[in-house]
Amino acid sequence: INGSSTAVHHIIKAGMVEVLHANDQLRIQMRKGRVFKGFDEQAIHFLPTFKLLPRTQEYHLQRVPSWTDRILHKTMRTAHSRHQHHCVLKPLYYRSIKELDCSDHRPVVAGYEIHIRPSSDASTSSKQAGKHGNSKCIIS
Repeated sequence: INGSSTAVHHIIKAGMVEVLHANDQLRIQMRKGRVFKGFDEQAIHFLPTFKLLPRTQEYHLQRVPSWTDRILHKTMRTAHSRHQHHCVLKPLYYRSIKELDCSDHRPVVAGYEIHIRPSSDASTSSKQAGKHGNSKCIIS
């Protein structure tokens, strides 16, 4: 998060989450197209997950709190249709696990509902279809 340690700690204590989001370094760089092109991330509805004192919910005062543990996703577009996805992800949840506090990081988890659509192009569809006619959806 852009800002000094003191400023970010104050913003967290004041509950000004929108200010934290506006200063999120990863999102800023993604919007500028400098990193993780084509990737998306669900909206963050949890406090920064780093640098906390182990076994507490208190942030280390000499470090700038941040969201260092992230889950990004990307769906592949077909060569024939730049706008239609074969796999559509519906975000279900994205949260930190505050109870796992033995480290200075809090782990994050995300869930998605995945809808798989066959290709509208018959040649692409036949190449991607398995013996039961299902389309591929790669999750990595």
